[in-house]
Amino acid sequence: SSNDNKDPFHSLKTEIEAAIQETASAHGWSSRQVEDALTRIQWDVDMVEESIERITANKERFGISNDEILSRKKSLQNWKKQMDAIRSDLSGGFKKDQPKGLGSREALLGNKQDQEERARSKKALERDNQEFMENEGVRQQLIHEELDEYLDDLHTSVTRLGEMGLTIHHELKEQEVIIDGLQEQTDANHSAMLDVNRQVSEMLRSKEGRNQLCLIASLILGLVVVTALLFLLP
Repeated sequence: SSNDNKDPFHSLKTEIEAAIQETASAHGWSSRQVEDALTRIQWDVDMVEESIERITANKERFGISNDEILSRKKSLQNWKKQMDAIRSDLSGGFKKDQPKGLGSREALLGNKQDQEERARSKKALERDNQEFMENEGVRQQLIHEELDEYLDDLHTSVTRLGEMGLTIHHELKEQEVIIDGLQEQTDANHSAMLDVNRQVSEMLRSKEGRNQLCLIASLILGLVVVTALLFLLP
């Protein structure tokens, strides 16, 4: 992935493993050369261990999985075991195949040049490590900003839905009041109609009531005749 390409751990891992292999299989090295090589390897191992501690303390920022962190810790333990084995062999003495005098001088010169090269490599790796940390920080900051914008939009949408829900609730309450009014009016009209029916029934049952009904019917018939004459006369 792109993060793996930028992560200095992988280049450090390759360099540490190559240096351990070279030191473990060295022939003709003096004890001092082996110790110096182990010291330089230890610098890189310490740098890796520090980076693992920083990543473990803030996993979300660097976006590195738990499995990857565990794998790096296992590599770190393996390197330390190999270095301890080399130190154990060192206590028993390494074979010296080089001639005395000239070999020691060449070893010292080579050791100095190697130290300078390792120092330059260490600085470059530290710079790459710092750039990786900064780039990860910027990337995580952008992710957080995008997440904040998404949450703001979500909050706005939820607020609008809440306002719409309140509006619908108020409209339903108003409709409920109107329906209640219509129901009351309907009940009143129904009661009035029952009263009229009752009164008509009573009138029909009484003689005086029948006379009144006949009078009303006669008046209505006379009104109809008069209205028709008014329309028919020229």
